[in-house]
Amino acid sequence: MEKVEFKTWIGQDIKGRCFVLELSAGGKYFEDQCWPQMVEKLGGGKVVRIKGEREWEEKGEEAILPSLFGEKKILLLEDLEESLALKIKKTSSPHFLVFISSGWRGGKEWDDSIWVKVEPPRGGWEDFWEKEARRRKLSLDYQVVRSLSRWSREYDWGEEDVEQFLSQFPEGETVKMEDVELYFEKNERTLLFRFLDATGERNLERATFYLHSLLGVGFPPSLLLTHIARRFRLLWQAQETEEEVVDLWSGRKLSSFEWERKILKNKNKYNLEEIKRAFEVLYQTDRAIKTRNPDPESLLLGMLVKIMAE
Repeated sequence: MEKVEFKTWIGQDIKGRCFVLELSAGGKYFEDQCWPQMVEKLGGGKVVRIKGEREWEEKGEEAILPSLFGEKKILLLEDLEESLALKIKKTSSPHFLVFISSGWRGGKEWDDSIWVKVEPPRGGWEDFWEKEARRRKLSLDYQVVRSLSRWSREYDWGEEDVEQFLSQFPEGETVKMEDVELYFEKNERTLLFRFLDATGERNLERATFYLHSLLGVGFPPSLLLTHIARRFRLLWQAQETEEEVVDLWSGRKLSSFEWERKILKNKNKYNLEEIKRAFEVLYQTDRAIKTRNPDPESLLLGMLVKIMAE
């Protein structure tokens, strides 16, 4: 099994039809910066994206068949168990198969495939921010670049997020730290992460503050419940197992930042019985939202109090 860094692989001749991607970079960075290059390198054919076993069962058999016109497709296959991925790899399909590893073990069965390691660029986001600022003729001092770089890594920003931030400043302007702080205080994605952090830390005052802010920008209550449930699933996982490669419920790879700074750091803020109680409260809140048409703010505030009660 050959492993190669993405920046090296992109300059090599294509070998074989099966590739496994190990993503150390965030999903947005991969989709914005790496995947378009990969599609172009593989010939720019039709891309068929399949997520999970159910979608594979629905669309995979047809997708993997040879094209009537000899077209070579690129199948991007995500959220699969390694055993299923190996079965797919053994098919006689002529198309390119690109798997995204979900913490797979690898081994001899992958010897005829190439594993491509996708990592964030060295120097990373700081270089990217400086380059984009120069392109837009904006001035960013070192402290601002460091701060923006940190936010980018923490919240898995992509190219469109960077463009959205920089587009608010006219050409020739200097971006100040106050601009950065104000933007992230009002940004929906940032508010969500801060709300989840406060909830995980069992800080009712901060969680309430960010809940008000989220609802104020129109964040959907049902989606908020989904994110809270995921956070408690990971806290449960941290107490029950040492597994830190993937979210065991979804199979998705976890970033080391999230696992170490958000989950392990707070895994003992709630005991196992309190985590189980949180899921019951979330279930009751979800039913109430869907059946009673209540005031969402009052309902969600009551939910937080119940979850954090000792």
